[in-house]
Amino acid sequence: MNQQQPGMQVAYESGLEHWDEFYAGGKEATTPDHSHYHSGSGSDAPELVTSETRPQGKSAKRKRILWIIGALVALIVILAAILGGVLGSRAGKSNPTTTRENTKPTGDGTDSDSSPTVSPTSKTETNISGSKTMRQGSSLAVTGWRNADGVIEKYLFFQSPQDDLYMMEWKQSKPGSDGTWKAPVSFNASAEPDTRLSVSLIVYSDYFTPQIELFYTATSSRLLGTSINDQTVPKFNDDSINSMQILTGTNSSLSSYWPWTIQQDSDGALRHVRNKLGGSDYSPQSEWDVNRIENVTAPRHLPGTSLAVVPMSTDFERIAWKAGYGVFYQGVDGRLNVQVTDLYSPAILAEEGYHLSWPVELPSIMMPKRTPIAAFSVARGNGDKYGRVNTYVLYIDEIFDINVLYTDTSGSIDEPLWKVAQPKELKGVDEDSSLACLTMATSPYGPTGGPIPLEPGTEETMRCYFVRDGKVMEVMLKTGTATDWSVVGNVPIP
Repeated sequence: MNQQQPGMQVAYESGLEHWDEFYAGGKEATTPDHSHYHSGSGSDAPELVTSETRPQGKSAKRKRILWIIGALVALIVILAAILGGVLGSRAGKSNPTTTRENTKPTGDGTDSDSSPTVSPTSKTETNISGSKTMRQGSSLAVTGWRNADGVIEKYLFFQSPQDDLYMMEWKQSKPGSDGTWKAPVSFNASAEPDTRLSVSLIVYSDYFTPQIELFYTATSSRLLGTSINDQTVPKFNDDSINSMQILTGTNSSLSSYWPWTIQQDSDGALRHVRNKLGGSDYSPQSEWDVNRIENVTAPRHLPGTSLAVVPMSTDFERIAWKAGYGVFYQGVDGRLNVQVTDLYSPAILAEEGYHLSWPVELPSIMMPKRTPIAAFSVARGNGDKYGRVNTYVLYIDEIFDINVLYTDTSGSIDEPLWKVAQPKELKGVDEDSSLACLTMATSPYGPTGGPIPLEPGTEETMRCYFVRDGKVMEVMLKTGTATDWSVVGNVPIP
Protein backbone atom coordinates (compact mmCIF):
# COMPACT_ATOMS: atom_id res chain seq x y z
CA MET A 1 0.00 0.00 0.00
CA ASN A 2 1.19 3.49 -0.83
CA GLN A 3 1.75 5.31 2.47
CA GLN A 4 2.45 8.77 1.10
CA GLN A 5 0.99 11.46 3.36
CA PRO A 6 -1.76 13.63 1.85
CA GLY A 7 -0.69 17.24 1.34
CA MET A 8 -1.23 19.89 3.98
CA GLN A 9 -4.06 22.19 3.05
CA VAL A 10 -5.01 25.18 5.13
CA ALA A 11 -6.38 27.64 2.56
CA TYR A 12 -10.16 27.82 2.18
CA GLU A 13 -12.71 29.99 0.45
CA SER A 14 -13.51 33.11 2.45
CA GLY A 15 -17.21 32.94 1.59
CA LEU A 16 -19.17 30.01 2.96
CA GLU A 17 -22.39 28.96 1.35
CA HIS A 18 -25.23 29.06 3.88
CA TRP A 19 -27.59 26.15 3.66
CA ASP A 20 -31.11 26.25 5.02
CA GLU A 21 -30.78 26.73 8.76
CA PHE A 22 -31.46 23.81 11.07
CA TYR A 23 -30.97 22.97 14.71
CA ALA A 24 -30.36 19.80 16.70
CA GLY A 25 -33.70 18.04 16.81
CA GLY A 26 -35.14 20.49 14.32
CA LYS A 27 -36.12 23.19 16.80
CA GLU A 28 -35.95 26.81 15.69
CA ALA A 29 -35.95 29.84 17.99
CA THR A 30 -39.07 31.93 17.56
CA THR A 31 -40.51 35.03 19.18
CA PRO A 32 -44.13 34.85 20.42
CA ASP A 33 -46.47 36.85 18.15
CA HIS A 34 -48.54 39.40 20.10
CA SER A 35 -50.05 41.07 17.03
CA HIS A 36 -53.46 39.49 17.75
CA TYR A 37 -53.99 41.65 20.85
CA HIS A 38 -56.58 44.35 20.03
CA SER A 39 -55.59 47.88 21.03
CA GLY A 40 -59.12 49.34 21.07
CA SER A 41 -59.34 51.75 18.17
CA GLY A 42 -62.09 53.06 15.85
CA SER A 43 -65.72 52.39 16.82
CA ASP A 44 -64.66 49.78 19.39
CA ALA A 45 -62.60 52.26 21.38
CA PRO A 46 -63.97 53.19 24.85
CA GLU A 47 -65.81 56.55 24.86
CA LEU A 48 -64.11 59.39 26.73
CA VAL A 49 -66.36 60.59 29.59
CA THR A 50 -65.94 64.23 30.73
CA SER A 51 -67.76 66.55 33.16
CA GLU A 52 -69.72 67.97 30.23
CA THR A 53 -71.11 64.58 29.21
CA ARG A 54 -71.59 63.10 32.69
CA PRO A 55 -75.41 62.69 33.47
CA GLN A 56 -76.94 64.23 36.68
CA GLY A 57 -79.70 63.34 39.19
CA LYS A 58 -81.11 59.91 40.28
CA SER A 59 -81.35 58.69 36.74
CA ALA A 60 -77.84 59.88 36.15
CA LYS A 61 -76.67 58.19 39.37
CA ARG A 62 -78.26 54.91 38.30
CA LYS A 63 -76.69 55.24 34.86
CA ARG A 64 -73.36 56.08 36.47
CA ILE A 65 -73.55 52.94 38.64
CA LEU A 66 -74.41 50.81 35.62
CA TRP A 67 -71.57 52.43 33.67
CA ILE A 68 -69.11 51.72 36.48
CA ILE A 69 -70.24 48.10 36.67
CA GLY A 70 -69.89 47.77 32.91
CA ALA A 71 -66.44 49.35 32.98
CA LEU A 72 -65.31 46.97 35.73
CA VAL A 73 -66.55 43.98 33.73
CA ALA A 74 -64.74 45.24 30.65
CA LEU A 75 -61.57 45.80 32.68
CA ILE A 76 -61.73 42.25 34.07
CA VAL A 77 -62.15 40.84 30.54
CA ILE A 78 -59.19 42.87 29.24
CA LEU A 79 -56.96 41.84 32.16
CA ALA A 80 -57.92 38.19 31.70
CA ALA A 81 -57.03 38.36 28.02
CA ILE A 82 -53.68 39.98 28.72
CA LEU A 83 -52.80 37.57 31.53
CA GLY A 84 -53.93 34.64 29.41
CA GLY A 85 -51.65 35.76 26.58
CA VAL A 86 -48.65 36.24 28.85
CA LEU A 87 -49.13 32.96 30.70
CA GLY A 88 -49.79 31.18 27.44
CA SER A 89 -46.56 32.60 26.04
CA ARG A 90 -44.64 31.41 29.12
CA ALA A 91 -46.22 27.98 28.86
CA GLY A 92 -45.11 27.84 25.26
CA LYS A 93 -41.57 28.61 26.36
CA SER A 94 -41.50 25.92 29.03
CA ASN A 95 -42.96 23.25 26.76
CA PRO A 96 -41.31 23.51 23.36
CA THR A 97 -42.34 20.83 20.91
CA THR A 98 -41.37 19.71 17.45
CA THR A 99 -43.10 17.63 14.86
CA ARG A 100 -41.82 15.74 11.85
CA GLU A 101 -43.71 15.30 8.65
CA ASN A 102 -44.41 11.58 8.45
CA THR A 103 -44.37 11.59 4.66
CA LYS A 104 -43.51 8.63 2.53
CA PRO A 105 -40.93 8.83 -0.26
CA THR A 106 -42.28 8.81 -3.77
CA GLY A 107 -40.82 7.78 -7.10
CA ASP A 108 -37.19 6.75 -7.08
CA GLY A 109 -36.38 8.83 -4.01
CA THR A 110 -34.06 11.20 -5.87
CA ASP A 111 -36.02 14.27 -4.77
CA SER A 112 -34.23 15.69 -1.75
CA ASP A 113 -37.59 16.85 -0.35
CA SER A 114 -39.16 13.40 -0.43
CA SER A 115 -37.82 12.29 2.94
CA PRO A 116 -39.53 13.17 6.23
CA THR A 117 -38.34 16.51 7.49
CA VAL A 118 -38.29 18.33 10.79
CA SER A 119 -40.76 21.18 11.12
CA PRO A 120 -39.26 24.14 13.02
CA THR A 121 -41.15 25.34 16.07
CA SER A 122 -40.27 27.15 19.28
CA LYS A 123 -36.94 26.49 20.99
CA THR A 124 -36.83 28.72 24.01
CA GLU A 125 -35.72 26.34 26.74
CA THR A 126 -31.94 26.08 26.97
CA ASN A 127 -31.51 23.14 29.34
CA ILE A 128 -32.94 19.65 29.42
CA SER A 129 -35.58 18.76 31.99
CA GLY A 130 -34.18 18.53 35.49
CA SER A 131 -30.63 19.49 34.47
CA LYS A 132 -28.80 22.75 35.13
CA THR A 133 -25.64 21.59 33.37
CA MET A 134 -26.76 20.32 29.96
CA ARG A 135 -28.58 22.40 27.38
CA GLN A 136 -31.60 21.12 25.53
CA GLY A 137 -30.62 19.54 22.21
CA SER A 138 -26.94 19.36 23.16
CA SER A 139 -24.60 17.34 20.99
CA LEU A 140 -23.17 14.24 22.70
CA ALA A 141 -19.74 12.65 22.15
CA VAL A 142 -18.11 9.67 23.85
CA THR A 143 -14.79 7.82 23.77
CA GLY A 144 -12.99 5.27 25.91
CA TRP A 145 -10.26 2.66 26.33
CA ARG A 146 -9.12 -0.25 28.47
CA ASN A 147 -5.98 0.68 30.41
CA ALA A 148 -2.96 -1.50 31.18
CA ASP A 149 -4.70 -2.82 34.33
CA GLY A 150 -7.72 -3.94 32.34
CA VAL A 151 -9.89 -1.12 33.72
CA ILE A 152 -12.29 0.62 31.33
CA GLU A 153 -12.38 4.42 31.25
CA LYS A 154 -15.06 6.35 29.33
CA TYR A 155 -15.46 10.07 28.70
CA LEU A 156 -18.76 11.74 27.79
CA PHE A 157 -19.01 15.34 26.52
CA PHE A 158 -21.90 17.79 26.19
CA GLN A 159 -22.68 21.53 26.19
CA SER A 160 -24.29 23.66 28.91
CA PRO A 161 -27.04 26.30 28.56
CA GLN A 162 -24.26 28.91 28.89
CA ASP A 163 -22.39 27.33 25.93
CA ASP A 164 -19.63 25.88 28.14
CA LEU A 165 -18.35 22.40 27.40
CA TYR A 166 -18.41 19.66 30.03
CA MET A 167 -16.73 16.28 30.46
CA MET A 168 -17.92 13.39 32.59
CA GLU A 169 -15.58 10.50 33.35
CA TRP A 170 -16.64 6.92 34.07
CA LYS A 171 -14.13 4.46 35.49
CA GLN A 172 -14.12 1.01 37.00
CA SER A 173 -12.46 0.41 40.36
CA LYS A 174 -11.23 -2.94 39.05
CA PRO A 175 -11.73 -5.00 35.90
CA GLY A 176 -15.30 -6.24 35.61
CA SER A 177 -16.76 -3.87 38.23
CA ASP A 178 -19.77 -1.64 37.52
CA GLY A 179 -17.87 1.64 37.55
CA THR A 180 -19.14 5.09 38.52
CA TRP A 181 -19.60 8.48 36.88
CA LYS A 182 -17.69 11.44 38.29
CA ALA A 183 -19.25 14.90 38.51
CA PRO A 184 -19.15 16.98 35.30
CA VAL A 185 -16.08 19.18 34.83
CA SER A 186 -16.22 22.32 32.66
CA PHE A 187 -13.28 23.75 30.75
CA ASN A 188 -12.46 26.79 28.66
CA ALA A 189 -13.48 26.56 25.03
CA SER A 190 -14.71 28.88 22.31
CA ALA A 191 -17.69 26.78 21.30
CA GLU A 192 -20.61 28.39 19.54
CA PRO A 193 -24.17 27.79 20.82
CA ASP A 194 -25.46 24.38 19.73
CA THR A 195 -21.92 23.40 18.76
CA ARG A 196 -21.25 20.05 17.15
CA LEU A 197 -18.95 17.76 19.14
CA SER A 198 -16.75 14.80 18.30
CA VAL A 199 -14.01 13.08 20.29
CA SER A 200 -11.20 10.60 19.78
CA LEU A 201 -8.54 9.06 22.01
CA ILE A 202 -4.76 8.88 21.64
CA VAL A 203 -3.09 5.95 23.34
CA TYR A 204 0.66 5.96 22.73
CA SER A 205 3.63 4.97 24.90
CA ASP A 206 3.44 5.93 28.58
CA TYR A 207 2.68 9.63 28.01
CA PHE A 208 -0.55 9.50 26.01
CA THR A 209 -2.31 7.21 28.47
CA PRO A 210 -4.61 8.49 27.28
CA GLN A 211 -4.90 11.92 25.67
CA ILE A 212 -8.42 12.94 24.73
CA GLU A 213 -8.89 14.96 21.55
CA LEU A 214 -12.18 16.87 21.63
CA PHE A 215 -13.24 18.75 18.50
CA TYR A 216 -16.02 21.31 18.20
CA THR A 217 -17.36 24.09 15.98
CA ALA A 218 -16.77 27.72 16.91
CA THR A 219 -17.88 31.07 15.51
CA SER A 220 -17.26 31.70 11.81
CA SER A 221 -17.51 27.92 11.26
CA ARG A 222 -14.01 27.25 12.58
CA LEU A 223 -12.98 23.78 13.67
CA LEU A 224 -11.27 23.93 17.07
CA GLY A 225 -10.03 21.36 19.56
CA THR A 226 -9.11 20.76 23.19
CA SER A 227 -6.47 18.26 24.34
CA ILE A 228 -7.06 16.62 27.72
CA ASN A 229 -4.21 14.78 29.44
CA ASP A 230 -3.82 14.04 33.16
CA GLN A 231 -0.04 14.27 32.80
CA THR A 232 -0.01 17.88 31.62
CA VAL A 233 -0.38 21.06 33.65
CA PRO A 234 -2.96 22.34 33.06
CA LYS A 235 -4.98 19.26 32.20
CA PHE A 236 -7.05 21.01 29.51
CA ASN A 237 -5.16 22.74 26.68
CA ASP A 238 -5.88 24.24 23.28
CA ASP A 239 -5.17 21.65 20.64
CA SER A 240 -2.52 22.22 17.98
CA ILE A 241 -5.30 22.15 15.39
CA ASN A 242 -6.33 25.60 16.63
CA SER A 243 -3.30 27.14 14.94
CA MET A 244 -4.78 26.20 11.56
CA GLN A 245 -7.62 28.07 9.92
CA ILE A 246 -9.77 25.00 9.25
CA LEU A 247 -13.30 25.99 8.30
CA THR A 248 -16.32 23.72 8.15
CA GLY A 249 -19.49 24.20 6.20
CA THR A 250 -22.34 26.02 7.91
CA ASN A 251 -23.97 23.59 10.37
CA SER A 252 -21.48 20.84 9.58
CA SER A 253 -21.61 17.76 11.75
CA LEU A 254 -18.39 16.23 13.13
CA SER A 255 -17.27 12.68 13.81
CA SER A 256 -13.89 11.37 15.00
CA TYR A 257 -11.84 8.24 15.50
CA TRP A 258 -8.10 8.74 15.96
CA PRO A 259 -6.34 9.88 13.79
CA TRP A 260 -9.36 10.97 11.69
CA THR A 261 -11.99 13.68 12.06
CA ILE A 262 -14.69 14.03 9.41
CA GLN A 263 -16.45 17.30 8.60
CA GLN A 264 -18.63 18.68 5.82
CA ASP A 265 -17.48 21.44 3.49
CA SER A 266 -19.47 24.51 2.40
CA ASP A 267 -20.57 22.80 -0.84
CA GLY A 268 -21.71 19.61 0.90
CA ALA A 269 -18.63 17.50 0.19
CA LEU A 270 -16.85 15.71 3.04
CA ARG A 271 -13.30 16.40 4.23
CA HIS A 272 -11.13 14.44 6.58
CA VAL A 273 -8.72 16.04 9.01
CA ARG A 274 -5.89 13.65 9.82
CA ASN A 275 -3.06 13.95 12.30
CA LYS A 276 0.34 13.75 10.56
CA LEU A 277 1.49 10.70 12.42
CA GLY A 278 5.24 10.37 12.70
CA GLY A 279 7.08 7.88 10.49
CA SER A 280 6.78 4.14 10.88
CA ASP A 281 5.95 4.31 14.60
CA TYR A 282 2.73 6.31 14.05
CA SER A 283 3.54 8.71 16.91
CA PRO A 284 1.16 11.68 17.45
CA GLN A 285 2.30 14.98 15.94
CA SER A 286 1.28 18.63 16.25
CA GLU A 287 0.53 18.98 12.53
CA TRP A 288 -2.54 18.02 10.56
CA ASP A 289 -3.56 17.23 6.99
CA VAL A 290 -6.87 18.44 5.59
CA ASN A 291 -8.15 16.84 2.38
CA ARG A 292 -11.37 16.45 0.50
CA ILE A 293 -12.57 12.86 0.63
CA GLU A 294 -13.78 12.80 -2.95
CA ASN A 295 -13.20 15.02 -5.95
CA VAL A 296 -16.66 15.37 -7.49
CA THR A 297 -18.55 18.34 -8.84
CA ALA A 298 -21.89 17.33 -7.30
CA PRO A 299 -21.44 16.00 -3.75
CA ARG A 300 -23.88 13.26 -2.83
CA HIS A 301 -24.10 14.17 0.84
CA LEU A 302 -27.15 15.98 2.21
CA PRO A 303 -26.06 19.43 3.46
CA GLY A 304 -26.06 19.30 7.25
CA THR A 305 -26.11 15.50 7.38
CA SER A 306 -25.13 13.77 10.58
CA LEU A 307 -21.81 11.90 10.31
CA ALA A 308 -20.59 8.71 11.98
CA VAL A 309 -17.06 7.40 11.41
CA VAL A 310 -15.92 3.90 12.40
CA PRO A 311 -12.69 1.91 11.99
CA MET A 312 -12.70 -0.71 9.26
CA SER A 313 -10.06 -2.88 10.92
CA THR A 314 -8.88 -3.97 14.36
CA ASP A 315 -5.30 -2.93 13.49
CA PHE A 316 -4.32 0.71 14.08
CA GLU A 317 -1.74 0.65 11.28
CA ARG A 318 -4.54 -0.29 8.89
CA ILE A 319 -6.99 2.24 10.39
CA ALA A 320 -4.48 5.09 10.05
CA TRP A 321 -4.57 5.04 6.24
CA LYS A 322 -7.23 5.57 3.64
CA ALA A 323 -9.75 2.76 3.39
CA GLY A 324 -9.06 2.31 7.10
CA TYR A 325 -12.30 4.01 8.10
CA GLY A 326 -15.89 4.22 6.91
CA VAL A 327 -18.21 7.19 7.37
CA PHE A 328 -22.00 6.86 7.45
CA TYR A 329 -24.06 9.82 6.27
CA GLN A 330 -27.40 10.79 4.75
CA GLY A 331 -27.44 11.27 1.00
CA VAL A 332 -29.20 14.02 -0.91
CA ASP A 333 -31.95 11.47 -1.62
CA GLY A 334 -32.59 11.10 2.13
CA ARG A 335 -31.20 7.58 2.38
CA LEU A 336 -28.49 6.18 4.65
CA ASN A 337 -25.14 5.77 2.87
CA VAL A 338 -21.57 4.82 3.71
CA GLN A 339 -18.28 5.86 2.18
CA VAL A 340 -14.91 4.12 2.51
CA THR A 341 -12.28 6.52 1.21
CA ASP A 342 -10.14 5.31 -1.70
CA LEU A 343 -11.59 1.82 -1.40
CA TYR A 344 -11.19 1.23 -5.13
CA SER A 345 -7.89 3.04 -5.59
CA PRO A 346 -5.08 1.08 -7.32
CA ALA A 347 -3.08 1.03 -4.09
CA ILE A 348 -5.90 -0.64 -2.15
CA LEU A 349 -6.80 -3.02 -4.95
CA ALA A 350 -3.18 -4.10 -5.17
CA GLU A 351 -2.84 -4.68 -1.43
CA GLU A 352 -3.21 -8.36 -0.73
CA GLY A 353 -3.59 -7.81 2.99
CA TYR A 354 -6.69 -5.60 2.76
CA HIS A 355 -9.95 -7.36 3.56
CA LEU A 356 -13.20 -5.43 3.43
CA SER A 357 -15.21 -5.95 6.62
CA TRP A 358 -18.71 -5.64 5.15
CA PRO A 359 -20.55 -4.67 1.95
CA VAL A 360 -20.58 -0.95 1.13
CA GLU A 361 -23.99 -1.36 -0.53
CA LEU A 362 -26.53 -0.71 2.23
CA PRO A 363 -30.23 -1.57 2.34
CA SER A 364 -32.48 1.25 1.11
CA ILE A 365 -33.21 3.14 4.33
CA MET A 366 -35.08 6.45 4.05
CA MET A 367 -34.60 8.74 7.06
CA PRO A 368 -35.93 12.11 8.25
CA LYS A 369 -33.74 14.94 7.02
CA ARG A 370 -30.61 15.45 9.13
CA THR A 371 -31.65 12.87 11.69
CA PRO A 372 -28.93 11.92 14.19
CA ILE A 373 -26.68 9.01 13.19
CA ALA A 374 -24.15 7.21 15.42
CA ALA A 375 -22.11 4.05 14.92
CA PHE A 376 -19.54 1.78 16.56
CA SER A 377 -17.32 -1.10 15.50
CA VAL A 378 -16.03 -4.14 17.39
CA ALA A 379 -13.62 -6.92 16.40
CA ARG A 380 -15.41 -9.70 14.53
CA GLY A 381 -13.76 -12.48 16.48
CA ASN A 382 -15.10 -15.98 15.89
CA GLY A 383 -11.77 -17.08 14.48
CA ASP A 384 -11.47 -14.22 11.98
CA LYS A 385 -7.80 -13.87 11.04
CA TYR A 386 -8.03 -10.76 8.89
CA GLY A 387 -8.73 -8.14 11.55
CA ARG A 388 -12.23 -7.39 10.27
CA VAL A 389 -14.96 -5.64 12.26
CA ASN A 390 -18.68 -5.84 12.87
CA THR A 391 -20.43 -2.48 12.79
CA TYR A 392 -23.66 -1.16 14.30
CA VAL A 393 -25.31 2.01 12.96
CA LEU A 394 -28.01 3.78 14.98
CA TYR A 395 -30.40 6.37 13.54
CA ILE A 396 -33.65 8.01 14.68
CA ASP A 397 -36.74 7.50 12.53
CA GLU A 398 -39.72 9.80 11.94
CA ILE A 399 -41.57 8.61 15.08
CA PHE A 400 -38.48 9.10 17.27
CA ASP A 401 -37.53 5.47 17.68
CA ILE A 402 -33.91 4.37 17.27
CA ASN A 403 -33.29 1.77 14.56
CA VAL A 404 -30.11 -0.31 14.34
CA LEU A 405 -28.44 -1.38 11.09
CA TYR A 406 -26.00 -4.13 12.00
CA THR A 407 -23.52 -6.56 10.47
CA ASP A 408 -24.94 -10.07 10.57
CA THR A 409 -22.28 -12.80 10.42
CA SER A 410 -24.46 -15.60 11.74
CA GLY A 411 -24.38 -17.31 8.36
CA SER A 412 -20.69 -16.79 7.59
CA ILE A 413 -17.96 -14.55 8.97
CA ASP A 414 -16.69 -14.15 5.41
CA GLU A 415 -20.02 -13.14 3.87
CA PRO A 416 -21.67 -10.69 6.27
CA LEU A 417 -25.10 -9.22 5.60
CA TRP A 418 -26.73 -5.99 6.68
CA LYS A 419 -29.90 -6.30 8.75
CA VAL A 420 -32.13 -3.80 10.57
CA ALA A 421 -33.52 -4.14 14.09
CA GLN A 422 -35.93 -1.96 16.10
CA PRO A 423 -35.19 -2.76 19.75
CA LYS A 424 -37.97 -1.83 22.14
CA GLU A 425 -35.41 -0.45 24.60
CA LEU A 426 -34.47 2.24 22.07
CA LYS A 427 -37.95 3.59 21.37
CA GLY A 428 -39.44 6.97 22.25
CA VAL A 429 -36.39 9.23 22.38
CA ASP A 430 -36.77 12.97 22.81
CA GLU A 431 -37.42 14.90 19.62
CA ASP A 432 -34.19 16.89 19.91
CA SER A 433 -32.04 14.00 21.16
CA SER A 434 -28.49 13.54 19.98
CA LEU A 435 -26.87 10.11 19.57
CA ALA A 436 -23.41 8.90 20.56
CA CYS A 437 -21.83 5.43 20.58
CA LEU A 438 -18.55 4.13 21.99
CA THR A 439 -15.85 2.54 19.85
CA MET A 440 -12.91 1.51 22.01
CA ALA A 441 -9.50 3.04 21.27
CA THR A 442 -6.72 1.29 19.38
CA SER A 443 -2.98 2.00 19.38
CA PRO A 444 0.20 1.03 17.51
CA TYR A 445 2.23 1.27 20.70
CA GLY A 446 0.47 1.10 24.05
CA PRO A 447 1.80 1.83 27.55
CA THR A 448 3.15 -1.71 27.91
CA GLY A 449 5.03 -1.50 24.60
CA GLY A 450 2.81 -3.56 22.32
CA PRO A 451 -0.07 -2.64 20.00
CA ILE A 452 -3.65 -2.38 21.26
CA PRO A 453 -6.07 -3.85 18.72
CA LEU A 454 -9.78 -3.18 18.65
CA GLU A 455 -11.34 -5.67 21.01
CA PRO A 456 -14.42 -7.84 20.52
CA GLY A 457 -17.64 -6.39 21.82
CA THR A 458 -18.70 -6.92 25.42
CA GLU A 459 -21.51 -5.54 27.54
CA GLU A 460 -18.96 -3.24 29.16
CA THR A 461 -17.95 -1.64 25.89
CA MET A 462 -20.93 -1.78 23.50
CA ARG A 463 -22.61 1.34 24.86
CA CYS A 464 -24.66 4.14 23.27
CA TYR A 465 -26.19 7.35 24.62
CA PHE A 466 -29.29 9.40 23.80
CA VAL A 467 -31.86 11.62 25.54
CA ARG A 468 -35.25 10.35 26.67
CA ASP A 469 -37.64 12.20 28.98
CA GLY A 470 -35.01 14.90 29.46
CA LYS A 471 -32.33 12.48 30.70
CA VAL A 472 -29.22 11.08 29.03
CA MET A 473 -29.79 7.34 28.82
CA GLU A 474 -27.05 4.71 28.58
CA VAL A 475 -27.88 1.45 26.80
CA MET A 476 -25.78 -1.62 26.06
CA LEU A 477 -25.84 -4.37 23.49
CA LYS A 478 -25.70 -7.73 25.20
CA THR A 479 -22.73 -9.96 24.43
CA GLY A 480 -23.32 -12.65 21.83
CA THR A 481 -26.38 -10.99 20.35
CA ALA A 482 -27.05 -8.52 17.57
CA THR A 483 -30.46 -7.22 18.60
CA ASP A 484 -30.77 -7.69 22.39
CA TRP A 485 -30.30 -4.29 24.02
CA SER A 486 -30.64 -3.36 27.69
CA VAL A 487 -31.05 -0.03 29.49
CA VAL A 488 -28.14 0.54 31.88
CA GLY A 489 -29.66 3.68 33.39
CA ASN A 490 -29.42 7.44 33.06
CA VAL A 491 -26.16 9.35 33.30
CA PRO A 492 -26.32 11.43 36.53
CA ILE A 493 -25.96 14.89 34.98
CA PRO A 494 -26.93 17.48 37.63
